[in-house]
Amino acid sequence: MTFQRNNVNIAKPDSIDTQDVAESSQKSVEETQQKTQQKSVEKSVEKSVEKIIRAIRDNSQITIKELTILIGLSRRGVEKNIKNLQQKGIIRRVGPDKGGHWEIIEPTKPEKDNII
Repeated sequence: MTFQRNNVNIAKPDSIDTQDVAESSQKSVEETQQKTQQKSVEKSVEKSVEKIIRAIRDNSQITIKELTILIGLSRRGVEKNIKNLQQKGIIRRVGPDKGGHWEIIEPTKPEKDNII
């Protein structure tokens, strides 16, 4: 079916495939949800890392157990964040597990952007 507007022939589809529209909408919704979830995870990790660093600054002898309570993560979650911070050279453990303490290695200005 065609119609004319301003001396231009315009083709009009006979019908709209509602299944195609539904599938397209579903894909769009799923992509948006995935992006939102990814951003939420990144922000949560960033906040957890910041809390760990702040807690270590406040008390260099803080324990993993105390960090779990303070931050609200599982023991494994705190350990994973600490391991990542150690691998990036942000913090280090000095001394034994019992009786030792944490040190924050101050990164240079450009490295601060790569903490997370």
